[in-house]
Amino acid sequence: MKAQEVSSKNFVGGHDISDALAELDGLKPADGVHLYRDYEVTTGGSVLVSGSQPNLTSSGFNDTASVVLNNTDQPYCLSVDADFRGATIDLPPRQSVKLDGHYAKFNDQLSSLKPC
Repeated sequence: MKAQEVSSKNFVGGHDISDALAELDGLKPADGVHLYRDYEVTTGGSVLVSGSQPNLTSSGFNDTASVVLNNTDQPYCLSVDADFRGATIDLPPRQSVKLDGHYAKFNDQLSSLKPC
């Protein structure tokens, strides 16, 4: 599934990223891909990953992410199964996705990710 591209101030899917960044006290997130356990990005925990992650179990985030922030200059493919299998979301560079609405079937389901 190809995520629609929107301005860097919006979550893919139409959610405003400024709310998420405000919850981070306006701090610029480190480069990499941030996985957040809850829709409210300051609760539930998060993990920062980069490069290919064929299995998110070792990071403690297998089947738990509700928000993904791609703070890199390359698109990332987010897959529901380990080893980059199953349904996939293509997340453009410097974009985010809140896994609800159109993307609800991906909430708490992501198991691998890689640059694509």
